[in-house]
Amino acid sequence: MKLDKSQVQRCAIFLFFDKDGIVDKYIENMLADLQKNVDYLLVVCNGFVDFQGLKRLKNVSNEVLCRANLGFDVGGYREGLFYLGWKELEKYDEIVLMNYTFFGPLYPFKEMFDTMSERDVDFWGLTKFHKVDGDPFHAISYGYIPEHLQSHFLVLRREFFMSYQYRDFIMNMKNPNSYTESICSYEAIFTKYFSDLGFQWAVYTDSTEYEGYSFYPVMFYAKDVIEEKRCPIIKRRSFFTDYTDFLLNTCGEASVEAYEYIRQNNLYDTDLIWENILRLENMTAVHRSLHLNYILESYGTEYDWTDHIALIVFLDHNLENMRVYETLKSFSETIDLYICWIYEKDQVDFGKQLRGESTQNIDYIKAVYEMSEKLQGQNYDFVGVLCLDSERRNWENLFGNKYIIGNMIEAFKRDEKLGICIPPLQIDEKSYLQIADGWGNYFSKVKDILKQKGVSVNISDKERPLSPQEGTFWIRGDLFFKVVPQLLEEEKIPALLAIPFLVQNMGYYTGVGYNDDLISDSITNQDYILRENNKMLFKNYGPTYQHLVVDRIKNDDFSAGEQ
Repeated sequence: MKLDKSQVQRCAIFLFFDKDGIVDKYIENMLADLQKNVDYLLVVCNGFVDFQGLKRLKNVSNEVLCRANLGFDVGGYREGLFYLGWKELEKYDEIVLMNYTFFGPLYPFKEMFDTMSERDVDFWGLTKFHKVDGDPFHAISYGYIPEHLQSHFLVLRREFFMSYQYRDFIMNMKNPNSYTESICSYEAIFTKYFSDLGFQWAVYTDSTEYEGYSFYPVMFYAKDVIEEKRCPIIKRRSFFTDYTDFLLNTCGEASVEAYEYIRQNNLYDTDLIWENILRLENMTAVHRSLHLNYILESYGTEYDWTDHIALIVFLDHNLENMRVYETLKSFSETIDLYICWIYEKDQVDFGKQLRGESTQNIDYIKAVYEMSEKLQGQNYDFVGVLCLDSERRNWENLFGNKYIIGNMIEAFKRDEKLGICIPPLQIDEKSYLQIADGWGNYFSKVKDILKQKGVSVNISDKERPLSPQEGTFWIRGDLFFKVVPQLLEEEKIPALLAIPFLVQNMGYYTGVGYNDDLISDSITNQDYILRENNKMLFKNYGPTYQHLVVDRIKNDDFSAGEQ
């Protein structure tokens, strides 16, 4: 069935869910464009929505229906269909079923609707998932995952949704109780089930050429389908999904390439992405997906030094060596230096190179807090905190010379959502022991600190979070003077770990900075440790995919190793 584009009547049912009941601007933006293409828009909310969010939804829809958070997206779709009723729905040529799990439109939805109106089909979708031999869920009726349209955007035409076959299917199915059940009992089987009954279907984003390379092109060939197929969305999961999924399907480049293409071509306001992702998702996962690493050139790049910059240097009993002194001296004419001494002053005289006041305080956090109090009102654009009691490579990565600092400041100015930049976690025997033995004890304390401050962020207790290792970092000036006062009464290490989460709560992400002279060392160290670990892991658990090795370790399954 083709449609006359000038006379199409559409009804849309939009499924919304947010764990905090907040409606971010990306939802408003998406529904405002959708409204241009439909005659009636019903928003179905799974669970609680706050007052401001409800107001926003009503501004971009005809009606809002709130319900219990049951049945995932298909449960919400079913509720919307039953709420409107078949008699009312029969007035429309198409019903659009879509949810909140993507950002868009990158291109106007009208382009997609106009194109698909000319297709002689019974139902169609925005993207599809390719066939997978076998059933990883052990719950799909076909024994494998069929090629299927994805449920985040599905469009049904009148002859289809008014057919007894569809109404019987949707009315008699049970709402799924889990994400897996939603996939197995609805999304994965829907397309094949109705295709076998003789109904015709099509997909807007034709991903046939990726078959055999990727099951999920909208995620793992995101840039290609956006650029070449004019796919109008990017999935939210592109920015935080389990990195194992990326390594199984890509070399890790998919999300960052898509994001950069969107940003460079002004296809979408990326602030809408950051507002939602930073509020809800784990920063370490976001960092991995988008490779938020900064390689800082250590020579040659001149910086104009017009920004107002402070550097707080936290010293132990001595300056370690003259190299540190010479480094600080080299940029002391353009950066305001403030020295926090843990013991008596060192014999090295900073003289005119020292600006502001020194402080003597044995506690790191309280010393930094004291300096933040003294510097309030001086309107620093950027603040560096350099702990010379820490590993040498920490300060060399972020403060090694004036070129590194200049490139760091330029990174902040270029990437407006970069709030704090920390050194990389050092990969050596000492640091490896710290990772294995110490950091896990602090997660609960960090959560307690944040909870007491009313900060709700996604923290995983399965790995060390991104945090200023031993107290060295760069941060935007306005964030520094907001974050540090909140940490005065806290224990040293939990307070350090809490800093990036407070920054994230203010709408900024954490980056990791690498001195370009040192990064080759890190790569060699990581490669060596990985290879040495793998020798024993493969010997005991068998050589296979990384995630399968991890599963075997968790289950103490030695059966695949050497007998």
